[in-house]
Amino acid sequence: MQITMIISTLDCGGAEKVISNMANYWVDKGHNITIIKFDSEDKLPFYWINPKINVVSLNIMKLSKNLGQSILNNIYLNCNSKLN
Repeated sequence: MQITMIISTLDCGGAEKVISNMANYWVDKGHNITIIKFDSEDKLPFYWINPKINVVSLNIMKLSKNLGQSILNNIYLNCNSKLN
């Protein structure tokens, strides 16, 4: 089974620990796991993530720590780049 999980970051925190534990458990059971996170790929996970897990970084939090503002900034940047 393909399982995709979405979270803002994989920093130190309760939700991050739960996502890491769930993903590691399911990949050990033979499932294909992808974690999508909003921060950049240079931000390494705080908790151990099995190398079999595909971690995708959207890199949309670099402009602001506010998630809503980051999404709006990303939309603006994408729309602006298509106009040029």
